[in-house]
Amino acid sequence: MPTLNLLEANQSTLTNDQWNLFSNLMLYYDEHSSLSLAERFISQQNILPIKLRFKYRSINEFLLSIFAKVQLLFEKNPDFISLYSHDRSILLYRQMKYITIISSSFIIQQSNLFDYQGFNKGIENLFGNVVIIENKLLYFDIPFFKLSLAIICFSSFDYIIYENIPTKNLINMKKILEIQNLYIELAWRYLVYVYDDKQAIIYFSNLIRCIFTAINNVILMQDKKAFVDMINVIIEQTEQSFIVNNK
Repeated sequence: MPTLNLLEANQSTLTNDQWNLFSNLMLYYDEHSSLSLAERFISQQNILPIKLRFKYRSINEFLLSIFAKVQLLFEKNPDFISLYSHDRSILLYRQMKYITIISSSFIIQQSNLFDYQGFNKGIENLFGNVVIIENKLLYFDIPFFKLSLAIICFSSFDYIIYENIPTKNLINMKKILEIQNLYIELAWRYLVYVYDDKQAIIYFSNLIRCIFTAINNVILMQDKKAFVDMINVIIEQTEQSFIVNNK
């Protein structure tokens, strides 16, 4: 599979600003750290007696640890930091759940955790009968995977719940869409250069289908306390980091 090194050898499809943005985005999400967590978790479980493997607490702690890695997508991104605090908060509450589902699914599949029946059963006990994001939908190379997460960070989609609660609107929707379009163009230019137009269309089609699956999972898990608590913890930690860094 083509790698980032091929793009580094020829930046002709990107402007200097786009190349700098691309290079920085690659640093925001450390997939190696998340994969190391998954590999360590598997090793820890394998040394336990079979009946003690993949219990509620251990899976909960593992998922929370890889969910926490997603914080950096928001904390390190200057475009996200530049938004009004009101808009940052709305995007965090809207998008964190989708990003954690997609990113954790990618890491879990890369580490082959879904091959363990005990882990799948534990996930079902935690979250119910969620729809596993298929491997073919997550067959992204690492750069496009990271670009996809960045695109979702600045997306305004969310599932709709009809409640008698006032809806919070984004203050500067125009700026947010401009940032999202910037990342979409960057992702397209990357794919066309490393692959071709046909493969770029396939990658983006899979991303859209992947997002719909994540939305379906969020709907299924919206009443699951374990999932809601995990997402709230990550959101609170992320918001707290903005408060601390802006003092």
